[in-house]
Amino acid sequence: AYFFGILSPSLNAGDVISMAQVSEGALGEISDILQRVRELAIQSASDSYNATERNYIQTEVNQLISEFDRVTKDTEFNEINVLDGSFADRRFQIGTHEREFAQLSISSMRLDSLGAYKAKSQGTETTDIANSAVDNDNLALNAYAVSDTSETNLVQAEFEVTSINPEGWPILLDMNGNISEGPGSNFFIIKNGKVITPKEQYVLAGISRSTTLELAAELGLETLEADIDLYDVYTADEAFVTSTSFCICPVLSVNGAIIGEGEIPAPVTKRLLSAYSGLVGIDIEQQYLSRL
Repeated sequence: AYFFGILSPSLNAGDVISMAQVSEGALGEISDILQRVRELAIQSASDSYNATERNYIQTEVNQLISEFDRVTKDTEFNEINVLDGSFADRRFQIGTHEREFAQLSISSMRLDSLGAYKAKSQGTETTDIANSAVDNDNLALNAYAVSDTSETNLVQAEFEVTSINPEGWPILLDMNGNISEGPGSNFFIIKNGKVITPKEQYVLAGISRSTTLELAAELGLETLEADIDLYDVYTADEAFVTSTSFCICPVLSVNGAIIGEGEIPAPVTKRLLSAYSGLVGIDIEQQYLSRL
């Protein structure tokens, strides 16, 4: 009887894995659609295209957006929608006792929850399908503005990075090829004693980012918000990411290239870590070391 009792939770866990695989496949389609819309937006922005050619591009964008909406509405597992925002706080019994369960929520992947949804017509805004997360200067086709770091892009980036390095952390580029941000995190480099982070134009300026800039100023360090390309990162003296969950986390390497002397934490980052630890009353560096 006990054997059959543990078989059912095992089957439940298998169902959760299958559902995740279905969701991952749909997210892959969504990511491909958004990348294609972004390519068309950049293509259409060039004045080498006339109005007729831009209308052809617009037609393709409309078809892509329709397919995007269909995928998010129709992706189901066992007749349960998983990407439309209704999949929240679902409980899965994966053990033989009451408390041995997993709880899972999947955020909405619908157009009005991401970033590809601000209507434009020849540079003049005509219709707001949804007006959140697009009040920036992102490049817009005369149809849909595409947020560079939409949730779908971040999810796809996590899949790609962890497939190469399970311990890796994804950092996205903006539409100009400069560093933007990671999932719930901001990126910093140290160059010639300056603490540098991307401009707010293409990032969500987190609280930990602001706190780090304030602490740097208190320590007498020069701070700068500027475009950071990959060359800047590869030639930086130090690098780190900030987030509410880990405050400041030093970066050893980017795309396999060791940053600076490979010291973790490097001198300036260590000063900031110490200041941040004093602020929150926890030895952040020791917490990292205790989990190694």
